[in-house]
Amino acid sequence: SFPLNDFTRSFQQLVDTYGVPRYMEINPALFSIITFPFLYGVMYGDIFHGGVLFAVSLGMLLYSHRMQGKRLSGIAASLLEARWLFVFMGFFSLYVGFVYNDCASLPFTLFPSSYEWKPNDEGDIVAVRKAGNPVYPFGLDYVWFGSENELEFFNSLKMKLAVLLGVSQMVFGMFLGLWNHLHFKNYLSLVFEFLPGIVFMLSIFGYLCFTIVYKYTVEWWQAPRAPFHKPPSLITVLIQMMLSPGSIEKNGPAHLFEDADSQAALQFVLVVLALIAVPLMLLPKPILL
Repeated sequence: SFPLNDFTRSFQQLVDTYGVPRYMEINPALFSIITFPFLYGVMYGDIFHGGVLFAVSLGMLLYSHRMQGKRLSGIAASLLEARWLFVFMGFFSLYVGFVYNDCASLPFTLFPSSYEWKPNDEGDIVAVRKAGNPVYPFGLDYVWFGSENELEFFNSLKMKLAVLLGVSQMVFGMFLGLWNHLHFKNYLSLVFEFLPGIVFMLSIFGYLCFTIVYKYTVEWWQAPRAPFHKPPSLITVLIQMMLSPGSIEKNGPAHLFEDADSQAALQFVLVVLALIAVPLMLLPKPILL
């Protein structure tokens, strides 16, 4: 644990609502000072929303000394006590709002777009990459707002971002548990809780995170991928991996790597490891204890 003050108290109370750490265990409240407000910002990233929350909470922080010692209602006292938490939540919501380039569903045109409008072969005006393939300096290019596939693009981006961050946080939490097992010399939990748990997590969700990053690195419109091999749906890849392990249709909806046979073999091994890990997590500890 660590000493509580006006800054750390609200974060400790947040952790205590889920469970109080035992004596000598790692206290996750220390890490939640950053992880909780940041993940809040990822979920509610909006310049307007984050700016209002940040400004109001910053005002509470700056004038908190004037409210000390005064009688406040229960809600007002709770809000004042959590002022540092709201400051961080507002800051990260504001920051991620700039990353999303989203202010109450309206984009900012802070930088020149990486796209320009040109007619295609059918005579329709479409957005195409500018010569030299420039990169938008910060955040999302405003040209995506109002496009036909706006909703599909933003949902896909935010879902993949949520998966990457969520799995990373869960794996981090599992390694904190490993630290506790080693400290208390709880080798039974290390062997039959952490090891099969991390194998299961990385075999399924770790592989999903890898496919997300891998898919972003492939230029699907260039040879040898084009013109027959279209970008696969990662949900389809994961579903087929579980329902038909070891089977990948060449240029099919779940074909991700260049070598379909290698992908099929890899996914078969990962599914087998995940299936072996499940009974190792559930059975030995209840039987032995």
